[in-house]
Amino acid sequence: MRRATRPFVLALAAMLTLSACGKGGSGQRGAGGNGGPQTVDIPQTVTAEVPGTTPMGQRVAVLGFLNKRNGLSQDLTLKPGQAVRVGDAIVRLRACETTASWEAQRLTGAFVQLDVKEPRDPQDRYRRVFSGWLYK
Repeated sequence: MRRATRPFVLALAAMLTLSACGKGGSGQRGAGGNGGPQTVDIPQTVTAEVPGTTPMGQRVAVLGFLNKRNGLSQDLTLKPGQAVRVGDAIVRLRACETTASWEAQRLTGAFVQLDVKEPRDPQDRYRRVFSGWLYK
């Protein structure tokens, strides 16, 4: 990473935490109005579901979004395949899983991707700064 853009990217980076992953939900929570999150559906490939589990399309994850630049935080409620734009960041939820009830350690996880708009880029390109699993 170039030294000149590193402080800006570090200041712009957001921290995500997983709050919940379960059945159903009421949709988007968080700041509304101008500059608030905008939910976008992303097409997903259909896979066979395991009997007795909640289908991926009916699962919901609540992600805590912290903007380190201004110190504001908000909850983002997403279903797998949805993306939310918050300012110069795009948060995508790709999958949401919970360990089986017979497992000794109960974990809830979400596969999340975070893209951040490149500063001073005339083509308004985004760069992926995080792609991975978050666990509760």
